[in-house]
Amino acid sequence: MSKINVTEFDNYEQLDLNLILMEDKRWDYWKFLTEKEDEKTIAEHKNKVRAIDYSGYINIIEEVYSGLSLEGHNQRIAKNYIKLIILNIAFNYNADKKRYTGFHLNEKQYNPKSRYNKNQIGKTIIKIAWAMHKAEFIVLRRGYNNKYNPEASYNAKLSPTKKLTDLMKKNKLNYNLVTRHPEEETIVVKIKKGKNNVPIEYEDTEEILSYRKLMVDYNNLLANTHIDVYARKNDGIKFGKIETPIEISQNRKFVRRIFNSPDLSLGGRIYGGFWQQLNSEYRDMITIDGQQTIEIDYSGMGIALLYDKYKIKRFVGDAYNLSLVGYKHKKYSMEELRPLLKQALIIMLNTKSYQECISAIRKDVRTNDELPGDVNIEELISAFVKRHEPIKHLFYTYQGGLQQNLDSEVCCNIIAYFMYDYEYKYVPDSEIIHKGNIPVLTIHDSFLIAQEHEAELKKQMEGQYRFLLKLKRETKIKTKTEYKEAIKKYGVMDIGFNDEPLPFDNPAWKVVTQVPPEQRYKIFQADNYWSDRIEDFRHSFGIDRFPNPFLLPKKPKKYKYKNVWENLFPFLDKN
Repeated sequence: MSKINVTEFDNYEQLDLNLILMEDKRWDYWKFLTEKEDEKTIAEHKNKVRAIDYSGYINIIEEVYSGLSLEGHNQRIAKNYIKLIILNIAFNYNADKKRYTGFHLNEKQYNPKSRYNKNQIGKTIIKIAWAMHKAEFIVLRRGYNNKYNPEASYNAKLSPTKKLTDLMKKNKLNYNLVTRHPEEETIVVKIKKGKNNVPIEYEDTEEILSYRKLMVDYNNLLANTHIDVYARKNDGIKFGKIETPIEISQNRKFVRRIFNSPDLSLGGRIYGGFWQQLNSEYRDMITIDGQQTIEIDYSGMGIALLYDKYKIKRFVGDAYNLSLVGYKHKKYSMEELRPLLKQALIIMLNTKSYQECISAIRKDVRTNDELPGDVNIEELISAFVKRHEPIKHLFYTYQGGLQQNLDSEVCCNIIAYFMYDYEYKYVPDSEIIHKGNIPVLTIHDSFLIAQEHEAELKKQMEGQYRFLLKLKRETKIKTKTEYKEAIKKYGVMDIGFNDEPLPFDNPAWKVVTQVPPEQRYKIFQADNYWSDRIEDFRHSFGIDRFPNPFLLPKKPKKYKYKNVWENLFPFLDKN
């Protein structure tokens, strides 16, 4: 067997223990249908679901099982484990033919009683994987631990053989039928163990029950929302040095809230949506239920939050403009250095020493094409510290977890505001008429929403931040709408809008995102691939879906995210 290049192994997704087929769901789907639906409508929906063809998956599982030599096994368990492996491999293979499935060979990684393992997968799955390898359905490559160069280490990987891919093609697998366990854990608590952050078990509290309810409700809203990127073909998007494709899929929308301490005081950001992996160029082309979106970002939130948290007088001007302290780079402008400075700040707040920080920044520069190179990192950090002298004592002290905890709470309140409707009351000096059920996509401290809700989102971002940090109403909170910032920088580019739409391979597409959504609309409409995808979601895929696919096992006694006046209109004085 030929040696696999380490960079090849970077393109993988870890075995997902919570994947299931839609037919595996273990509760009554129909109880979630609105009470307004009559028996005839419900019966029709049931018949559509029952008509879904799962035979492709069933055939593969049976054929693989019959081809294995298993001794002293439980047939039901063996088939369930085969199914999980096939679902993972098929799902990853469909996204990218070169993508591996990460696999643990350590039995301790498979705890059937873990809250993160709803399919109750046990250590026997290792035996099943080796049996599939021996029968030449998959290739199981052992991991490699390099003590002298940990970055060169990698865990075990699974990949399909031609024997299995031929079976997949023969059975015409419908990947829309792969879904997630209805009670999959949405609140993850991790702690540092060696160089890795590992999930730990925990006991539910009222606080956690509130966190989980928000995530379950939010995932149900996302599941029933078509989220896409137009001006792309169906073969995914590639960028970065490894050029790992980002799969834009209606099955890649499940999100979790991840904390980094047992007491939930650190972390708490939301992760998982495919839109979080996209760079700004492609985020500008995200659509929500067929509507163009706008992205609104906090201006310098990462650094401003530290000043506001500790009641330190804020800096004046742009937080990342180091020319104010005499710094100038011969090659890059301050605007070009901004992405590097933002990443540097994250590292400065999540390392314990100056040297550790410098090493981590250099590593990011080497591996990230979007960060400028040829920069003296020591000089840059020195200038940044000088720019923020009042808070320099907070650097290299693990403030990042606290910072993320605060911005995640702002984020959750904003999600809740748009997601839940409420009994409308007269609000003085407000033009907001809010109806709820509005998806807003989070990218930590920036948000994407349908264009029509721009003003409302901006008010909420500013108000929720002030409320959480207990700031005075007159305190200015800077937010910026991304496409408007681009217009200031580049001017409005009139490309193809008054003529025929641009072909998608035209280089001019690189600047399409520098114009307002209104002017992008002609090109937006011309994306036939996009229109096919949304029609598939609304009709074919819509039939396959179930309403509210995720369950909340236990409700909180007092839910903290709904129908609280401060959470609805924190930017206004209370009556």
